[in-house]
Amino acid sequence: MTNVVQVRLDNKLKKEAETVLHQLGLDLPTAIRIFLTKVTQTHSIPFALTLSNTNTEDADIISSYNNDERFGPFNSVEAMMTHMKKNK
Repeated sequence: MTNVVQVRLDNKLKKEAETVLHQLGLDLPTAIRIFLTKVTQTHSIPFALTLSNTNTEDADIISSYNNDERFGPFNSVEAMMTHMKKNK
């Protein structure tokens, strides 16, 4: 049995990700399945999430969530992750 998962993405982010994934020989659904497989195997996010030295990219991500009334506001990645864990 399979399920459909819908995710809202910024057009620019989706296109840029698809470009990189295409170069790796992957499509977006396959990359998402790989990510979720790693999450279940490791019981963690398969890349480092740090609170110190929030970089510009992290700040931009937090800002995009803060600007979406369904989320935030968050002043740190930790606050955003706590919110996301509570609202699974």
